[in-house]
Amino acid sequence: MNLSNKIQNSFKVKSHCTEIFKVHTVDSLVSKGKGGLFTSKTSIVGGGYNIIPRSFVDGLVVQSNLSTIETTEDDNNHVLVKVGSGVVWDDLVGFTVSKGYLGLENLSLIPGSVGAAPVQNIGAYGVEASTFIQTVHCYNLNTGIFSDLSKDECEFGYRTSHFKSKPELFICYVTFRLCKSNLSVKELIHSTKYSKLEFLKDTLRLIRLSFKSITLKFSPRPKIKFSFSCIRDILTLCILPAKIKRKIVSVIRTKTLHNPDKIGNCGCFFKCPILPYAEFEDLRNQFPEIEWFEHDKQSVKISACWLMKKTNWAGKKSNNVLTDTKRPVVLLNAGSATGEDVLHVMSQIQHDIKSKFNISLEAEVVIL
Repeated sequence: MNLSNKIQNSFKVKSHCTEIFKVHTVDSLVSKGKGGLFTSKTSIVGGGYNIIPRSFVDGLVVQSNLSTIETTEDDNNHVLVKVGSGVVWDDLVGFTVSKGYLGLENLSLIPGSVGAAPVQNIGAYGVEASTFIQTVHCYNLNTGIFSDLSKDECEFGYRTSHFKSKPELFICYVTFRLCKSNLSVKELIHSTKYSKLEFLKDTLRLIRLSFKSITLKFSPRPKIKFSFSCIRDILTLCILPAKIKRKIVSVIRTKTLHNPDKIGNCGCFFKCPILPYAEFEDLRNQFPEIEWFEHDKQSVKISACWLMKKTNWAGKKSNNVLTDTKRPVVLLNAGSATGEDVLHVMSQIQHDIKSKFNISLEAEVVIL
């Protein structure tokens, strides 16, 4: 085992693999493939922000360093931007906002690389990356064949995609279809025309929510407090300029989420379970206080944080893994946790929630 082959990860667990191959050019990827070095033991990683590697990963780990950003098409309403999978995600968001290309601003400060975005179908504040993905350009490590997958072929869902079941697909580039106006963003998200009347309604909603989001506290000293739920609603309004949205999201994420540079974590470790309305109603009859959100017309999301709080996992420490007190869905490295420690705690949490609620809690992170 070569101890120099460290797998960098935001949870800060110590891990090594047989070999790490960093892809700087597509040609180097093809050459490696022709040498027959990609096997069933080959794993693909992005920036290391959404993975839990075991102490030793027996096999080759492939990581993208493809870092170009290219505007390939530009018309009056939309622009196509082709981005290397190794580009830092927030660098892309910053680039698009500075250019006036709209759509990704609510996804500011999400850690990781562009290549990981379609795999996880990352999302925040009412926006998912898949809404603005036009094409994902891939290389099949098993066959050596390149393919361009359309949005439909990517089979995007809530924090999932076609790529979750096709680990042999190495994402080289992602082409995004971004907007030049807030009207176009609204129409793309809701798949409907956005009238001037709707624009006026959004203006009124912005004014109402702005006042509603602010409360004054005078004890023990004067203080302005902002309502997080109202801020979330404000961020769904397309009337708000992209630069302001990016600033708001950046402030929220900086204040509410743990910095992986200071304490190891992967952000949200678990997905919110999705239940059909009929199952949800049965569950609500047993637990009237259940926290939930509408997913679509047929189903709802159950708060994973609420499930963990009700099974006494909030603020709990086990095997050097600590769950956040306010947002227990965030797992933290309390010191010297190993990948195996994290997986053990994950299994305990899943077991407890299954036992109490008969709900399967699925991990959002990728296990190596």
